[in-house]
Amino acid sequence: MTDKFSEGVAQFEKGAFEKAAALFNACGPDNADALCLKGASLARLSRLEEAEAAYKRAVQIAPSAELIHASYAAFLAAQKRRQDAERAGQGAAEAAIRSGSPERIIAAARALARAEIWGAAAGAYRAAIGNASVTEADACEAAIAHFRAGDPAAALQILDAVHGAGAGGMKTFETGAVILEQMGEWARLEHVASEWSQAFPNALGALNRRARALFELGRYPEAASIYERAVEINGNDPSVHANLGRLYMAARELEAAQRSFETALAKNPNNADAHFGLARIATHKGDLQKAEASVRRALQSNPALIPAYEELAAITEGDMTDKDMAQLEALTRDKALAMPLKATIFFALGDGHHFRGEFDRAAQSYRSANDILLSAASAEGHAYSHDAEEQRFETIKQRSSKERSLGEMAAPAPADIGLSPIFVVGMPRSGTTLMEGVLAAHRNVFAAGEMIQMPALLDEYISRAPVAAEDSDEWGSWLDAARAKYLAEARGVDAEARPHFVDKQPLNFKAVGLIKQMFPAAPIVYIRRSPLETCFSIYRRNFSKFWPFANDLTDLGRYYGLHVRYMVHWKSLCPDDILFVEYSNVVDSFESEARRLIDFCGLEWDPSCLSPQKVKRDVATFSRAQVRKSVSKNYSGQYGSYEDFLAPLKAALENEGVDVQTGALK
Repeated sequence: MTDKFSEGVAQFEKGAFEKAAALFNACGPDNADALCLKGASLARLSRLEEAEAAYKRAVQIAPSAELIHASYAAFLAAQKRRQDAERAGQGAAEAAIRSGSPERIIAAARALARAEIWGAAAGAYRAAIGNASVTEADACEAAIAHFRAGDPAAALQILDAVHGAGAGGMKTFETGAVILEQMGEWARLEHVASEWSQAFPNALGALNRRARALFELGRYPEAASIYERAVEINGNDPSVHANLGRLYMAARELEAAQRSFETALAKNPNNADAHFGLARIATHKGDLQKAEASVRRALQSNPALIPAYEELAAITEGDMTDKDMAQLEALTRDKALAMPLKATIFFALGDGHHFRGEFDRAAQSYRSANDILLSAASAEGHAYSHDAEEQRFETIKQRSSKERSLGEMAAPAPADIGLSPIFVVGMPRSGTTLMEGVLAAHRNVFAAGEMIQMPALLDEYISRAPVAAEDSDEWGSWLDAARAKYLAEARGVDAEARPHFVDKQPLNFKAVGLIKQMFPAAPIVYIRRSPLETCFSIYRRNFSKFWPFANDLTDLGRYYGLHVRYMVHWKSLCPDDILFVEYSNVVDSFESEARRLIDFCGLEWDPSCLSPQKVKRDVATFSRAQVRKSVSKNYSGQYGSYEDFLAPLKAALENEGVDVQTGALK
């Protein structure tokens, strides 16, 4: 009998499953091991009912044989019978635990993990953790099982215990980083990856994870600086140079980014990421022909490079070929595609349908994209909370009131700051880039883009002590430090050192009070566009998770209303210090509005301001293709074909008391 069993095993290993099943069958009706392998052989032959009968008989004969239970559970999992598999897996775990043998428990846990029966695997590992014979690799596998079973807190506790016992090594760091990355816990990931780098200075995984975490936290220059070490370690890998180029792009270091991408292509001319990076740089610089050529070269090298389709849609403003559209449609059906990438595809597809006048299909594509991002935001803890935004508004209002003017609160700005900021504020997609372009066409002004310091300083300002402390010397010192930090960012942008710069960060509409305290004489330009036009334009774009209101039409309407109330508040406090601009007036009377803008900012008239599209400047916003064209009405009224679709947006605006035509409060 033993000879038949051994011969059956040999035939099974050779893939001769028919012969193996016959040999195992000849071992008798009460040989549990043979029955289990008979089930495995029959499963390979797709004789599933016979296979299950053999497994059930094996489990019945040997209820304490945990690996037989685990093999049966794996069979059920392969048939997508997840609940049955978990029950069988629990039987395996319980049998192993009853044995009292750590080795048997770990063996069962590993078998269950291989079959991705995570709940049962986690239970088995839980029983084994703490035993002296459990290795670092076992602990890491236990953590992964707990994470997959839906208990990330337990997973991280296991890894923390390994570190605490001084047994943590490369594997422990890597496992923790993978879990935190999948959880979207970027601050914790940055901390863990930093410790990993200290313990293993040449670990590329640590550098990758730390740079990724810093990128997700919006700390782009730090991310690039950290990743420069990866180039030192593995400079022969073209993908490392392409990765560094992407980080330089995020940090707005375009020259450094271009060098990195070109280095990557010198090492591998078919590196799709590098071609895509050069396409983005060309778009930012306004060379749309070169940009399209580069992005198509990227897609030729890698048709699955999803962000390249988004860039193609932006460059062409949706004017894509039938082949492009067919490829996008095919990608939406790819079940292996990560959901955020699928959202990117739907945005590009929506632009293609919009350009073709297929408005119902465009609306459905935009909805699909935003629904995916809503789910991702909720899963990562970034879901929009209007109540929280309202509370933030009330906190900011308490810092300023008609009884205590902003001017009285402001510490006089030093006369030698060397740079004079001009702030352009408003909702995204409202015309802020156009205002920046008119100003940047002036010989004494440069465009600093959407600077990141002021929103960060506003967070710091809100977290400070109550308003009474702002009369103190400490408050003056904080303002000085904040001003220096802000200007340091601006100085890093302009190589020509012009005396004025434009910060067009839209979120700064919340920070007008702080701006007036930091820079009492700084001009503030607020541009407002039709709320339906503005909000629909936002909804059509793939905004980052830092703009969580952008993915739901009702949230968009409520947020728009809140932004209007911010501006009404600031106007009541400093009525002469903010220039209100209507986008429609700019389109209808461009020269007179341009002159009014330049005059308000205290600048001499420069005729170049009438041709902002001709100015060579880097533009990284969603308007990067649009701003290369003359001001026209072509971009107005695009929401008109979507009135039924936009009904929730219109209702939310009206509930907020917003005039849906002008954007003013009723």
